[in-house]
Amino acid sequence: MPDANDARALDDLRLLETGSGKPGHDQARRQLGTSRKPKGYAMVPMALICAMAKVRSAAPIKLAIELQRRHRVERTDKIKLGNISLAALGIDRKAKQRALKELEACGLVLIERRTRRSPIIHLIGPAWKSPRTPDIG
Repeated sequence: MPDANDARALDDLRLLETGSGKPGHDQARRQLGTSRKPKGYAMVPMALICAMAKVRSAAPIKLAIELQRRHRVERTDKIKLGNISLAALGIDRKAKQRALKELEACGLVLIERRTRRSPIIHLIGPAWKSPRTPDIG
């Protein structure tokens, strides 16, 4: 015979399926181990899109958009790029390496590789600058 715990678990699952904004919704989602997708948007200059016209897969495009977003947020041309920050975008460490090589071949980045540490990405060229972004120097 079902007890109160089974009924509560069933209610938590219903909250997840309906996506309601009830107070228990986020707690139930965390308990079941499901994660949320990243929210927000990224502004990408047309020059960057044109510079990436020859890439062969989606990973370099996702990576370039993330680099542009971090460039605007952190206001720097040097970005430390870890594996965990890219996991939400579906980019694992091997895909990150391939994507960085493609972006380097396009002339968009210089990669400062470090043994057993996250690489530091240097954004080069005018493709990263949007008309509204001031020169960072």
